Amino acid sequence: MKVAMALAVAGLSFSSVATAECAKGSTGTVYCAAVPNGGATVNSNGTVYCGKGQCRRNSIGTVYCSKIAGGGAETNSIGTVECLGGCELGSPSMCVRGES
Repeated sequence: MKVAMALAVAGLSFSSVATAECAKGSTGTVYCAAVPNGGATVNSNGTVYCGKGQCRRNSIGTVYCSKIAGGGAETNSIGTVECLGGCELGSPSMCVRGES
């Protein structure tokens, strides 16, 4: 019984769930990050940009994403995006169209 419980607990600790953010562009089409744990957000022109980690817009509408898969990103008080592991520009090429 103890062995079975230990194996069950070990299995839970090694399981992970991969997610990807999605966003709706100005035309109403939904796009999602193409990589597991990637981010998606809309730029100031309504185009969806994606990246390896979370994505945020800076004060002029440019999208930056974390360089690390699943890494966090947030816009600071002066409108600059700061990211876990550093930031890189988001890209529409990092997105895939959502499916129903």
